[in-house]
Amino acid sequence: MARKEIGYAVVSMPATRILLIDDDPIDRDILRLYLEIGNTLDVECLAAENGKQGLELIREWRPDCVLLDLHLPDMEGLELLSQALKESSCPLIVITAHGSEEIAAEAMRNGAADYLIKGTLSGGTLSHSVARVLERESLRRQVEEQRLELERRNSELEAGLARERAARSAAEESENRYRTLAEAIPQIVWTAEHAGGGFDYVNERWSRATGAPKESAFGDFWLEQVHPDDRSRIARTWSVCRSLAEPFETECRLHQGDGSYRYNLLRAVPVTRDGEMVRWLGTFTDIEEQKRAEQLLGQRQKLESIGLLAGGIAHDFNNLLVGIIGSVSYTLDVLPADHETRAMLDVALHSGERAAHLVRQMLAYAGKSRFLVEKIDLTEVVHRTWDLVRASIPGSIQVQFLTREGLPPIETDASQIEQITMNLILNAAEAIPSGRPGRIIVRTDVERLEEPLHHVTGDLQPGTFLVLEVHDDGCGMDDSTRARIFDPFFTTKFTGRGLGLAAVQGIVRNNNGAVIVESAPGRGATFRILLPPSISGAAADSRTMEEEWVRSVKPGRILVVDDELSVLQVVRNTLEHAGHEVSTAANGRQAIEILRNMPEPFSLILLDMNMPAMSGLEALEKIRELNGDVPVLLCSGFSENEMRARSEGLAVSGFLQKPFTSRTLYNTVALHLENVRGPIRNHAAGRI
Repeated sequence: MARKEIGYAVVSMPATRILLIDDDPIDRDILRLYLEIGNTLDVECLAAENGKQGLELIREWRPDCVLLDLHLPDMEGLELLSQALKESSCPLIVITAHGSEEIAAEAMRNGAADYLIKGTLSGGTLSHSVARVLERESLRRQVEEQRLELERRNSELEAGLARERAARSAAEESENRYRTLAEAIPQIVWTAEHAGGGFDYVNERWSRATGAPKESAFGDFWLEQVHPDDRSRIARTWSVCRSLAEPFETECRLHQGDGSYRYNLLRAVPVTRDGEMVRWLGTFTDIEEQKRAEQLLGQRQKLESIGLLAGGIAHDFNNLLVGIIGSVSYTLDVLPADHETRAMLDVALHSGERAAHLVRQMLAYAGKSRFLVEKIDLTEVVHRTWDLVRASIPGSIQVQFLTREGLPPIETDASQIEQITMNLILNAAEAIPSGRPGRIIVRTDVERLEEPLHHVTGDLQPGTFLVLEVHDDGCGMDDSTRARIFDPFFTTKFTGRGLGLAAVQGIVRNNNGAVIVESAPGRGATFRILLPPSISGAAADSRTMEEEWVRSVKPGRILVVDDELSVLQVVRNTLEHAGHEVSTAANGRQAIEILRNMPEPFSLILLDMNMPAMSGLEALEKIRELNGDVPVLLCSGFSENEMRARSEGLAVSGFLQKPFTSRTLYNTVALHLENVRGPIRNHAAGRI
């Protein structure tokens, strides 16, 4: 082991291992001697006398350098050189007794580190060659180590770059996925900076909804697309939510590409990073249809409530009107034609009929009035109504009719269509300023509805509908006025008006139709009424339905059941005057007792539907248990349609709408007594 002093420290250096492969022992000793006397290094030598032994020592001893004789007994030196280089990376110096340039070149090509000739060797030559070879090998190893280190560092750098590329690719993929999702969802998606709250991104749906480029939303400019009435509220709420870092949610109206505004739900949630607020993520969700549905539901619920109120009022008020109209009309029937009180009684009857008309308007608004159902021609009724209102239209207004003949019939009450037409024409005339020339266009036609129509009057499915349209070029209406025109007693005129359009809406709803209103300030208004046609059959001449029944019918025994004393008195007096035998009952239970105790059957029973203790329908069930054949005529302030629905499944002969005149009572009773011997069937009620 060599010792080397460095300052005051002594460092032990490992000996240089040199393997001698030569079959001549003398040459081996000479080579060992040369190495010992001519080398400054500490040398440790081992010797092998043939190639096989030399390969074993190369594998096991791991020498630092090999001196190889080319001529060995068991293998050629070049073959051994090739195998030795496969076993170890240590340098091999070829030594031969007979050298030539060809052999030297061949040895060097096969991997020899140096080539020496024995005859020319000396201690210095051999030591110098070994030292040079070992130094070159050391340099080669250092270079190799540096190369390997460089490759390792390059590999680490490549791995780092690969990780960075993967992270960048993942970030890009995540961003692309986010943008794809943002573009795919059916909402406007936006992001905003936290501090100022300005938008810095919106998806393409912003442009499709508002008609404005995406860049127009950046910063605070997105507020310009919000309805002017909503901007200050939205800006104030948005600022407060940012300061508190709380989620933001409110409704606003957003400008559309066609110039209109649609309700949107504006939402935003804060985005945090490491516990710090960094930005906001938000959406605009179109809720226009939801808002319309809510408004329709509210209006329908309001109509239902008013319908219940109107029904209760109609019942009580109509009972009072029966006493008034019935008594007055009966008195007029029995008084001489020249009696001095007839003029005053005519005034009283006319006032009572106006009151009855007011009740019908209330029921029409509530959608509960349908009186005499028949097949009518819409165009014919419109022209007939025009003859009635012509005198009420100022001469400065031109009325033009664009009506179509041969329309499919409508199955409804003709007086209700007359009321609709009259109210719309008069309303259109009032919308034109006094003294200013104007024009009203009245149109009837048939149209095909291709898409479902959701309306306060109901939901219309696609199909064919008859159209009554009234257009005027008057002052028009703004949104707030148009939203209230169907409210009862709402009016832009003087106090006390306003049931006209409310009744129109109720009648249309009662006939399973819809009212569509289009108007703007200064552009007039258009009212379009859609009504379903009759399933089959042609329109009848409504005037033939007004034929009165003569009172030459054989008198009958009639039971009148009503909880109102005035109604019982009027009906008893009217029918007894016509020659009938009349019994009365103040309620359903009393009527049942009379039926049980009366030996002879009744020809007809007039039964009120709404009575305390036992309703008319409950009494009807008991009556049918006692007598299944007696005709029963239901009386009520409700419409015939409502009475039919309530009495479905019960054998009812017909219906009598309250209030009624004595003549209507005569004719209705005569009709049913005429049919006593025929089958029990439903008949239309009479009208005042």
